[in-house]
Amino acid sequence: MLSSIKSTILIISISSLIGACSEQKSPTKDIDLAVSPEFKGPPEPEYCKTATSYTSSVTISGTAKFVVRKAFFTGGGGLSAADTANPKPIRYAEIRVLNSGGTAIQCAETDGSGNFSFVLPKGSDSFTIHIMARAENSKVKVSVLNSPESNTIYSLSKSVPASTNQVLTLTAQATGDILGGAFNIYDQILNVNEYIRQQLSSNFVATKVQAYWKPGFNPGDYVESGPVSFYYPGFDRLFILGGVNGDTDYTDTDHFDNSIIVHEYGHFLEDNYSVSNSPGGAHYGNGQIDARLAWSEGFANFLNAAVRTYISGSSTDANYVDTFGNSSGSTRLGIFVDVESYEGCVVCDRPSENGEGHFREFAITRFLYDAIDDTADEIDKLGNWNATTNNPSLADGTGREGDSYIVTVAGTNDLGSGSQTFSVGDYIYYNGTTWIKDADGSGGTKFDNISGMFPEIWSALISGSGFKSSKTNFRDIGLLNFVETVAGGTSWTKLRVFHGMNDDTSNNRELRREYAYYIDTISNGADNCSGQNFTIYPKSESKDYTESNLFRNNDFFYLQHPGGNLSITLKYKTASGTEANLDLYIYDDKGPFGFANGVVGYSTSFPNGTSGDTETVTVNAGTQAAGDYLINVYALGGIGSTTNFELISGSKKLCPKNISL
Repeated sequence: MLSSIKSTILIISISSLIGACSEQKSPTKDIDLAVSPEFKGPPEPEYCKTATSYTSSVTISGTAKFVVRKAFFTGGGGLSAADTANPKPIRYAEIRVLNSGGTAIQCAETDGSGNFSFVLPKGSDSFTIHIMARAENSKVKVSVLNSPESNTIYSLSKSVPASTNQVLTLTAQATGDILGGAFNIYDQILNVNEYIRQQLSSNFVATKVQAYWKPGFNPGDYVESGPVSFYYPGFDRLFILGGVNGDTDYTDTDHFDNSIIVHEYGHFLEDNYSVSNSPGGAHYGNGQIDARLAWSEGFANFLNAAVRTYISGSSTDANYVDTFGNSSGSTRLGIFVDVESYEGCVVCDRPSENGEGHFREFAITRFLYDAIDDTADEIDKLGNWNATTNNPSLADGTGREGDSYIVTVAGTNDLGSGSQTFSVGDYIYYNGTTWIKDADGSGGTKFDNISGMFPEIWSALISGSGFKSSKTNFRDIGLLNFVETVAGGTSWTKLRVFHGMNDDTSNNRELRREYAYYIDTISNGADNCSGQNFTIYPKSESKDYTESNLFRNNDFFYLQHPGGNLSITLKYKTASGTEANLDLYIYDDKGPFGFANGVVGYSTSFPNGTSGDTETVTVNAGTQAAGDYLINVYALGGIGSTTNFELISGSKKLCPKNISL
């Protein structure tokens, strides 16, 4: 059964389940009606970038800082008290100084340590310094504002006389007006830009983004949602959750949840520098989802882990954290996902078999992170192992290459290929055939042997012959693997196997076999495929079509339709056992899996129940515009039995076709 609920295309965090100079007043005091995330309010004041010299002047110097709350993980975890002892510098931010009449008379910026120095005309006048939560320079281009309806930029302000030189310290706090929250959002976006520059050895600075946030306000109100942060595609706007109904201490907030901020900014980068086909929708981080959604969310999660470990210099920050409330009220962890290790994970999202990784966002996250990190991979352990009792039970010939454990009880054991003696602290990992030890965890037997792959990932995303190619659609992790492989980059084969992704590179198109497998008629250049060319082996499950196993019980094919009548016939045969019941759906390139919008035709006819004969299902979608369509074969029955099938367009057989971007 198809759901008739329309999916709102918002790029949301996993916590949802993820003018004029005189107008620089405190946004927390504005009362704005939430109209629309697309509302075009008053323009931002022109960026203050030209410094002014004065013959008779005083020098105002000092440092601008902001206070944060930090996540903690003991007990139930959550957000700690404001870390007033360790304020952070407000870096590279715009400074505008207004006279008593509200006219800007000086412009400056803070430096990389939050320091500033500028001159003011000496005299008896009083001036107001505004450290803006905005920058439009070679480091970052971002404004943090209260709402689209007002477009008021947050600022840290202080009034000073200009009678003498002064040295100041200005600090945005994490309590009270929570101005530190605005500057933390600003700082996280700056961090991402710095990370990309460091990785690409370039002068990269992303295009301008507007980040909207207000203490106590849920931007989900714009889209009839519960507490949520999201990126609004096409408008270059982030909306960061500030609380609910004015409450910032007992409700979900994201202004100090750095994972959420970086995640949403990741969607902005994807939207501006690559192409996203994500249909939006729910994602809980622990189940199969539409492969396009899984890719987009997985990439945003990965960027969070990459940036946070770069900033801290520690792989222990390779995690995804969302908190609820704070220590001034009640607090807890909403979600915690360790991207570096499966050990003790609550949200694992680990594929149970090869191929599932295409549909699991955190499998994609971990895959991408393993491609850039330099941690010995056997240290990415699953847990502890008792070498005396073989607990958990390990045996040669069983496991996934790269699986590893740390020995916590010493002992001698033969796991199938001879006796091995293990000491406490040794690592044991599976090399694809046998379980072997690495005594010091040095990575001497590192199974993937790759790191520092961010440039390859970024190149695949922004290249006109990669994700941005006009010759492809239904973008997913399979496409990234295809592009990276064709480009002749480092071999990611073992990583793909470990994270449950198809790795048949006998023909590069096979990297997309699990989703959006490119097909066409032989007459249009597809390969010759005589006989039954596709196979499905469904798995028993109690869920209906909309929540079915996307890997085992569904196959997805990408067809470029030239326009006109679109008719697809499915012929299938279950040689023995319980006869399969295959249904056929045709989607356009916008509709999310399992939802009625986007489905241009389908058939759910029943077979006769006799194995060995050929069943036929036909969907005539009528006249359809030229474009890209997704053919979905769904196995409702025939659990545990192999069923072969073929697809026909009109009278012509559809076969796999090589991809050429």
